[in-house]
Amino acid sequence: MKENITLFVWIVAGILNAIQFIPQVVKVIKTKSTKDISIETFIISITAMILRLAYWVLRQDPVIMMFNVFTITFATVILFYKIKYR
Repeated sequence: MKENITLFVWIVAGILNAIQFIPQVVKVIKTKSTKDISIETFIISITAMILRLAYWVLRQDPVIMMFNVFTITFATVILFYKIKYR
C-alpha cells in the first residue's frame, strides 16, 4: 500500500512539474512579450533539467525521463521566445 501511495505522489509531482510552464508558454505566445522573464533563470533551469534528465537516463527510469523531457521542452520554448522578442 505504501508503495502505491509513493508511486502516486511521484507521478502527480512529475505531471505538475512537466506542465508548470504551460501557462507561461501560452502567455508569451499570446502577448509576444517576455520583458519580465529572466533569461539567466531559464538558462540555469534548463541546464539543471538536462542534468536531471541525464541522471534518470542513467538510472533507466522512462517515466521520469518523459516528465523531464516535457519540462525541458516547455522551458526551452519560453527561452526561445525570450531570445526572439528581445
